[in-house]
Amino acid sequence: AGSPCLNVTHQYGDKYFSVGPPYIVERDDLYRLTVTWTKYVPKVYEKYPELLAEMYAYSMAAAHEQLPHFTMYHFMISNTFMNDEGWAWVDALEDDVCQPPDSNGIYYAGKPLPIF
Repeated sequence: AGSPCLNVTHQYGDKYFSVGPPYIVERDDLYRLTVTWTKYVPKVYEKYPELLAEMYAYSMAAAHEQLPHFTMYHFMISNTFMNDEGWAWVDALEDDVCQPPDSNGIYYAGKPLPIF
């Protein structure tokens, strides 16, 4: 009761809290998120005993702690029909990016990765 999480609009929640755990986060923010997240997980799972319960609890914890996330979709590559994913970076390699590694397990041996 009284959580800032309850005041988040659908649009604001979609934009800033529809995320999983961050890849880059400031230490003190991570601590705050972790404490709240671990409190929320059992409560969310109790009401929603499904696979994604912990992810919903994370989003709620971020909203509660008033720590909106900045999501960068262009680093992801999964769906060739999506315009906001990182396929331009893959295309810029100008090689067959699906080549297996060499005998040492190295991809693109002797070739610099593209810079954008």
